[in-house]
Amino acid sequence: MPETLFYSWCLTIVQIPLIVVSLQFRCGGKVCMLRHYRPSKDGTFVFRHTVKDYQIIIEDIQEEILPKPILDAINETHLTIRESPAVKQLSISSNCTIVHMFVKNTSLRSLNIDVNEHIVYLSITYSMLVAIPRTIGNLKALATLTITHSLLRQLDLGLFCNTVTLNDLSILDNKIKSVINSSKSSCLTMMKGIYMNRNEVQILNMDEFNSFPKLEFLSFTSNRIELVTGRVNSTSLEVLGLCSNRINQIDLCQWYAPSLRSLLISNNALNELPYCLATMLNIDKIVLNRNRITHFQFYWIAPLEYLRVIDLSFNYLTSISFNDRFPKQLNWINLKSNLLTSLDLSYVPVPGLSINVENNCITHFNVTSTTINVADLAMAGNPIDCSWTNREKKEAVLCTHNSN
Repeated sequence: MPETLFYSWCLTIVQIPLIVVSLQFRCGGKVCMLRHYRPSKDGTFVFRHTVKDYQIIIEDIQEEILPKPILDAINETHLTIRESPAVKQLSISSNCTIVHMFVKNTSLRSLNIDVNEHIVYLSITYSMLVAIPRTIGNLKALATLTITHSLLRQLDLGLFCNTVTLNDLSILDNKIKSVINSSKSSCLTMMKGIYMNRNEVQILNMDEFNSFPKLEFLSFTSNRIELVTGRVNSTSLEVLGLCSNRINQIDLCQWYAPSLRSLLISNNALNELPYCLATMLNIDKIVLNRNRITHFQFYWIAPLEYLRVIDLSFNYLTSISFNDRFPKQLNWINLKSNLLTSLDLSYVPVPGLSINVENNCITHFNVTSTTINVADLAMAGNPIDCSWTNREKKEAVLCTHNSN
């Protein structure tokens, strides 16, 4: 029994230096690093000795709450809080003069924000945050908000409606299942980009974004979207990214998006082209690769006078034909990895067209009858390969046959 007690007593002595760690502080290379910080005991004294225009990095904060007076005492413009799993609550007051704030690898659950006119950039990554605080609008100078690898479950766009200075909203790698807009009127924000990649949204209602008059970029790549509802009514939207979802059909017939330049819906379950695609008159890039599209005709997109690129690779097309009704400025079409068995390029109505038909099943192709409008052709991976990279090489091309 005495031996057991002695062992337990010795174990306690050994553990003490592992728990109690001294505060470390050093500055160099335009950075002041603070480690093992205990706000309630170490106070703000150390911040009086930071070097002007240096970034402040605080690592391993050893208490749950980082109160307002601590952030108020930091006079530098860049603050990074990282590798601090003890931190659960952060408070920002109107006296906080930090401009760029980064919070990474914490257990942050609560963010309290008073009216503040200094913070321009706020980034929270790897946290336990489950909701964006309703006081986020108190950051009156906020231009960029990034929250990634956290536990957010819903995004209410209405929270940002009156954040006039906000340009970019990035909510990536969270658990968001729904996007709503509690604001029923047009928003004052100047927001240009909303990025929602790698979340869990299943139904996307495009109506929710129409109150943002300056929105140019909208991305929902790698969600679980099966249904796109509502309609776009925006004169500013330029790029729409819906790649890597589960969409099998999308209807653009009621959309009004005269500025749309790029439509990206690769790696989905589309069986056919989006309905009324030809009404997007100013579009110049359409990416529909890795879907299940079985039919395509150029006349379906002939009204798209500014279209330069269309990617239909990795689909199930069995034939393709060229005719008079054709996009006037198209210069590249990707038909790689489909099920084409023949190719006729004797008539192509636009000059300088690049075509990729690699990895199909093409057995019949006549090089000599090919129009000079085809600038280059990629055919590798077919039973017959007559590839050329420019018009001069086309004249001397020798087709090879692949028995495999």
